[in-house]
Amino acid sequence: MAVRRQQEQLGDNRTEPPSLVRMVKSLIPVLPCSTFSTALFGWILFYLTCRYKLLGEQTFTLGNFQSRLQVYRVLSYVFIHRSMSALVCNILMLWHFGGAMEKDIGTVKFAYLTLLLAILSGINYVIIGSIFFGLENLKEIQGFTVVVFAFVGMSVVLSPMRSVVFITTIKVIYLPFVLLILSLFIPESSILGNICGIAAGVVYAYGRKYFPYLDMHELTAASLERYFPFNNLKNLPGITFYSALWEVRHVETTNRWFARWD
Repeated sequence: MAVRRQQEQLGDNRTEPPSLVRMVKSLIPVLPCSTFSTALFGWILFYLTCRYKLLGEQTFTLGNFQSRLQVYRVLSYVFIHRSMSALVCNILMLWHFGGAMEKDIGTVKFAYLTLLLAILSGINYVIIGSIFFGLENLKEIQGFTVVVFAFVGMSVVLSPMRSVVFITTIKVIYLPFVLLILSLFIPESSILGNICGIAAGVVYAYGRKYFPYLDMHELTAASLERYFPFNNLKNLPGITFYSALWEVRHVETTNRWFARWD
């Protein structure tokens, strides 16, 4: 009798196999908050500049400055795309690399790094491009690809021997060379702009050691989560908001994975 009772208890504790609905839910891609917001903003600007012609795209791309008041172009160029094919390619690259980065560092810090690395990449491009080609002959650049290369350049310095999955499993230290070759097939992609993006990521990775104010501390990022717009982004359905604190982020990710099978 005792053995039979133990078998019945074990049978009660067995978890039911996941149903088809639960398995389908587990396959639905996660929408990182900041990555999704960046891609959505780029999509909106594409329709405003290219489809409806409400805004001039040359006003926001990074190239020849026609006025000192156009300093904003060292940031705005990241969100501008001139064709649907370029927009789709840039969003896919941002989704693949930016989503993984946001999961590792949190939504607030990812948004901060996106803006900071975009500005550093733009400054690098203006300086290097004006030296080799002259400021008047500087070719215009745009798109998320430059920031993606900045993320890759930062990762090369911080974790060069880490393995990532991109087409196949490769070391991070080899990833910039692979992406530079693939960027030749991305519409409207600039090799010089991508190289400047890698340089910006390397400069940030080394500069944060000597200039700590370049980096955003976890506690600072956590405090910003209580203010607009991050406090509203947390409540959006279908969007994943990653906490700035590593402990909270790790627990939330684990619980979210197990919740798919409940």
